[in-house]
Amino acid sequence: MRKVSLRTVLRIYTYDIRRIVTNWVTLTVVCGLILLPSLYAWINIYASWDPYSNTKGIKVGVVNNDKGGTLKGLTFNIGDEIIHSLQQNEKLGWTFYNTKDEGVAKAENGEVYATIVIPDDFSLKMSTMLSDQPVKPELEYYVNEKENAIAAKMTDAGASTIQREISTSFIETVTGKVFETLNKAGAELDQQYPQIEKYKNLLYTLNDNMPKLNQNLDEMLNRAENGFTQVDKTAEHVPAVQDTLGKLIELNDGLSKDMYKASDDLKDIAPDVKENLYRLQTIFNRLTETTEDVNNQLTVYKPEVLTQLDNAVTDLDQLQQRVKDTSEQLEKSGVTVPEETLGMASDIAVELNQFRILLLDLKAKIKDVNAAENILNKLQPINDRLLDKITKFQNAVNALLAPIDETLNIRTFAILRDNLEKIRQLSAGISSFTRNLSTTLAYKKSDLDGKLSQNIETISDMINRILKNANSLAQSSAKGSFQLSKDLKSLAQRLEEWKGKTADLRKNIADNHNLEKLLPDLTRMSFSIAGDIGKLSLALDQTLFPKTESYLQKGSFLLADVNVILGNTQEDLAAAKDLMASMSSGGKVAVDDIRNFKERVPDLQQRLSDLTAVFQKIDSTVDVKDMIKLLQNRGIADSNFLALPVTMSTHPLFPIANYGAGMTPFYTTLCLWVGSLLLTSLLTVKFQPADFSFTSHEEYLGKYLLFSTLSVLQGLIVALGDIFLLKIHIQEAGLFIGLTLFYCVVFSMIVYTLVTLFNNIGKSMGVVLLVLQLAGSGGTFPIQVTPAFFQTIHSMLPFTYAISGLREALAGVSYPTLMRDVWTLVGFFFAFLVIGYIFKPTLTSFLGKYSKQLHHSGVIGH
Repeated sequence: MRKVSLRTVLRIYTYDIRRIVTNWVTLTVVCGLILLPSLYAWINIYASWDPYSNTKGIKVGVVNNDKGGTLKGLTFNIGDEIIHSLQQNEKLGWTFYNTKDEGVAKAENGEVYATIVIPDDFSLKMSTMLSDQPVKPELEYYVNEKENAIAAKMTDAGASTIQREISTSFIETVTGKVFETLNKAGAELDQQYPQIEKYKNLLYTLNDNMPKLNQNLDEMLNRAENGFTQVDKTAEHVPAVQDTLGKLIELNDGLSKDMYKASDDLKDIAPDVKENLYRLQTIFNRLTETTEDVNNQLTVYKPEVLTQLDNAVTDLDQLQQRVKDTSEQLEKSGVTVPEETLGMASDIAVELNQFRILLLDLKAKIKDVNAAENILNKLQPINDRLLDKITKFQNAVNALLAPIDETLNIRTFAILRDNLEKIRQLSAGISSFTRNLSTTLAYKKSDLDGKLSQNIETISDMINRILKNANSLAQSSAKGSFQLSKDLKSLAQRLEEWKGKTADLRKNIADNHNLEKLLPDLTRMSFSIAGDIGKLSLALDQTLFPKTESYLQKGSFLLADVNVILGNTQEDLAAAKDLMASMSSGGKVAVDDIRNFKERVPDLQQRLSDLTAVFQKIDSTVDVKDMIKLLQNRGIADSNFLALPVTMSTHPLFPIANYGAGMTPFYTTLCLWVGSLLLTSLLTVKFQPADFSFTSHEEYLGKYLLFSTLSVLQGLIVALGDIFLLKIHIQEAGLFIGLTLFYCVVFSMIVYTLVTLFNNIGKSMGVVLLVLQLAGSGGTFPIQVTPAFFQTIHSMLPFTYAISGLREALAGVSYPTLMRDVWTLVGFFFAFLVIGYIFKPTLTSFLGKYSKQLHHSGVIGH
């Protein structure tokens, strides 16, 4: 065996390069082989660029059947809160359905990937949390795993989000109520703090003075003569004894009296407060009813008036045309209106004027109830006469117009009849108003001012309209000596003027929006105030009054404990009071009284010492100010803390822009291996005959140089495309390119060696290795979550180290890890180089006959 000639190896390499360059078909195929692997990598990286930022396209159905629940008086509906929260959440495509059947059906037919149902008893079960037998509520989760495996996992995360949201919301709501109650307790304790400090300091001072009390009493006994001691207020011991006795009595009596007085005051005040609240609530309820009534009237009346005005304008247009046509037809007619009918119209106008004057007088004297009643009595007969005259007038006009209608076959005088009918209806309304007003005045004189003023404004406006119609009617009939055609022409002119006035009136009504805007606001405000008053009254009955009274009583009970310590008798206190009274008189004090009290002093001193020790122990263990601060908490902030007590601050050590960038090492490594497989599949690993001789070793090395060169070109294109085409942010771009080229050299050695040794079998071995490395390299999922077989072969696969190395270049280098990866791949390279170099001659001749058989089959080449 001759030695391997490097010159021959290079001649084989250059000979193949020359053949590729000089044959344009071959060159085209080779260029395609160089470019194709990069397309494979780029398309996959771009397809998985940032899928988790587009999850709002993953539709998840939500059905809320929750009916709510209560917990310790707190009403809540978790389902409604969750729906409101999800409407603001864009992480998934939340889709809301009304029924469970609809939501599940949408998941079954693939319109949504999953459906979450909140049952009707969800909040109710949540409210059992503090009961003896709490019941865990359940969310019903229907997922269509057939549609997409990854989507199903995303919807699982969505369901977990809802579950976490529910837990957080419930804890926050309940603890918020607890902190609200504690806050009130803190406020009460803060108010009582000065009294607490006062009696505590009094106790400490009295305890300090008790040892001196015996000395001062002895001094008084030493000054005794004939069984009495003269009280000398200038002496030092007398004020000292008086001061000590006074503090003792104050400690025993003062706090108890203050506490019970406050409790009694609260009992006295509470009914008055609740009565005032009831009256206030009644007033606002009435205000609500009044504003609602006015608002409803406006709402109903205004559209009706506007519609009627529109219709009136339309009717006027038609009437004007008919009047014009009738006028032309009656030019030669001599029909006139009788004087008797004109007299009726004049009488009605006079009566209406009198009625209007009385109404204005009534408005001016509305505050004088007696005067208002007198005016109403005058209005009633006038109103009755009006109704009678209007009825007669209407009958007369109908009789006059009937033959004219028959002759002309049109309703020429319809407007006159309409005016008469309106006058009759309005008069009937006024009649009803005056009767109701008289009745109302008898029962509610105190309300007459405001309500009647408003009604008179309305009625006055009605009278103005009646007068306008009556005057129009009288004017249209006043010229009885002229022919009807002239009257009709004059009437047409007045109708045109009336049309303009109705348009103005319609505009005034449409623009009158201030009152309508005010009334709903006033109604809502009245409802709100009345509701708040109701809640306040209920809170006083259920919470504030009993809690405060209980607090005061507990203070009195505490004082009772003090009395127990002092002996739980009135004898010691009576002796102190008697001695205090004798000394305060400024005269003599009996020696027996002094001795009687002095015998009780040691017992009192011991009890005061015990009591002082208790208070000092409380002072050392409990800071009242701190307790007040603790109770007067921040409410919402503290409930939020308990709902989510732990937050996470994330600090990326090796940040990667997005999921696509994170998958770049895997897809880049994969395309390099695929590129080597393509090269060995389409290009021959055997050197074709030439004008020089070569050995199998030289052929092996020479052909490898060709495959390695083409593979490096593949790697260079894909690496540059990752950086400049996809614009992936890579921490160490130079290292990334270098590692990619290095992997090309290694992978081409592995694949080329397998194919050159085993031919077509070697190609199959290369594909098998590819499949094993897809699952066993940890390029997609962590290797720890894969089956045990792949975890076992993980460290034996080139992909494992190649992907790891590119990750170092992408996100930041950890040099020990990088060195391990590089040296391991170097080991793979030389291992396959040695295997190929040693077994190339032997296996080539051994497998030669099998290759010939495959070739002769005409099915498999090479």
